[in-house]
Amino acid sequence: LDDAIGWYNMGINLLGDGKNDEALSSFEKAIGGCPPSEIGLKVKAQNGRGNALYNSGRFTESVVAYHTAIGMDPHSVTGRTLFNMGSSYAAIELYADAVKCFEQAKGRGLVDEDLKLCKAQINRCKLLIKEQKKLN
Repeated sequence: LDDAIGWYNMGINLLGDGKNDEALSSFEKAIGGCPPSEIGLKVKAQNGRGNALYNSGRFTESVVAYHTAIGMDPHSVTGRTLFNMGSSYAAIELYADAVKCFEQAKGRGLVDEDLKLCKAQINRCKLLIKEQKKLN
């Protein structure tokens, strides 16, 4: 467990330094070395993976990482996770899915600034949905 925690902490630090590939590797080592009973750490590491993948422009993979975290413990989902997943969906032009994530994020403890950004993203995605419908 100590090794897994160490890898997770290293991943957080690397993510903060913008070293996304190295952070991704650290989060994966944390997940792989984590005892099966340590769901909380695995969820946090999966969210870290999602963030690193998003920052690397690997949006589809980041959605999978966020979904994996949510599947492990649906009750621990934060507004930040849902906001990040919505941002990933928007980046791959799945605007309806993005809106669902942003709507769910609003009621899960976002700070005021993030809440404003979330509402702006919802409006933006709704406009883009209308544009997509015009093209189809």
